Amino acid sequence: MAGLMIVLVGSLLTLLAPVFALAQSPADLDFQARCHGPGVLRCVDFDTTAWINYEQSTNRDWGKNYGLQFGGPLSNGSRTTIDTTIKASGAGSIKHVFPAGVTSVNDGVMDFVAHFTPCPGAGNNPTNCFANQYTNQNLQTGDQIFIQWRARYSPEMLVQSNWIDDNHGGLPIDDFGNKMGSLGLADLPTCRDGGAAPADSHNCPTMCSAQGMEVVMTGGKNIDMILAYSNCAGIEGFRGFSSVSGTGGWNYENQISTCDNNSGYTGCRKYVANEWLTFKVWFKMGTFNQYDSEFRFWMGRQGQPLELLVDCRANGPSRCDNDFSNKGQGPGGGGKTIRVNLTDENTGQPITGPYRVGKIHLTPYTTNAGHVIQTATVWYDELIISTQDIADPGASTGPVIRPMAPANLRVQ
Repeated sequence: MAGLMIVLVGSLLTLLAPVFALAQSPADLDFQARCHGPGVLRCVDFDTTAWINYEQSTNRDWGKNYGLQFGGPLSNGSRTTIDTTIKASGAGSIKHVFPAGVTSVNDGVMDFVAHFTPCPGAGNNPTNCFANQYTNQNLQTGDQIFIQWRARYSPEMLVQSNWIDDNHGGLPIDDFGNKMGSLGLADLPTCRDGGAAPADSHNCPTMCSAQGMEVVMTGGKNIDMILAYSNCAGIEGFRGFSSVSGTGGWNYENQISTCDNNSGYTGCRKYVANEWLTFKVWFKMGTFNQYDSEFRFWMGRQGQPLELLVDCRANGPSRCDNDFSNKGQGPGGGGKTIRVNLTDENTGQPITGPYRVGKIHLTPYTTNAGHVIQTATVWYDELIISTQDIADPGASTGPVIRPMAPANLRVQ
């Protein structure tokens, strides 16, 4: 009789296995499918506080494989949390709040950092490396990386009049736009995360690094149009990826023909509030301090395919450097490719060194922000890093889930 009961229970569990699988939403299954795509190095689901459980009171997770880097007083760290209510999939998303009326609102602003590769053996689990595990396995000349993430913005994030520049007469920020993320230099094997050898900007580069290197994805031009630029210091700093439009104007989304200043930027793609937007970048490493790196940038609205906005390739269809005197002489000539700096922080002159591109920063940092009038909130979710292209959300059919026989099932 006991044997019969085991068989019956096992059979019931087998029948119910597909029901348990269906407990995962289509969004959950879709994210898992993309995470198991070819070339994927790591996925960050932001489902638990382990992703932002910083260990230091001052520098947070600076010098670690992933986590929140330093950014102002520790008390401001509570502005970045895991939100279990609003998320693209899974159990949570990472949320940052800009509170109304708080001065120096960028102090403590979220800067979530993830190296392209997780710690050895960690897979997609939130596990930080020991110092001796950093091997600088990042981009060399000719290597490429794809990065995809989801983001959601409250309406208050996208209104210029809500963001006040306290250093310029209390007026709304000029050339307003929230950053969304940037590519940065990886930590060196000599990086340390605390103790007797604390993190420093030479061994553990930050966003807008001491070496002048970053590739930034951002909103801008007071209307939160989507654009990108490279480098925050040194020779050829702040190189906007733009081209001459068909009307002779400036075009900051060189694959959107109607996105130019002569048309008032009416055709530009912009942030949209209250929906999960998808962003994806492709970056191919050239040589530091030369115009031979390549970059592409896509955006998609919720439920829609991604659209290519910026194309900076040697064989691409458009120019991509805003200096129209042909300084951009990469392999495609005529300013089609981009320059990635590696410079001395004091002189701004090019340097050589052991650095490689190897991090993604997710941050809503807003230049010149003093305070906001109404509380503004941003969420990020579903970060995927891969050496091969990543499917759009909803484009994958998802993994095939087959019921597993229960461990206690026995044939009598």
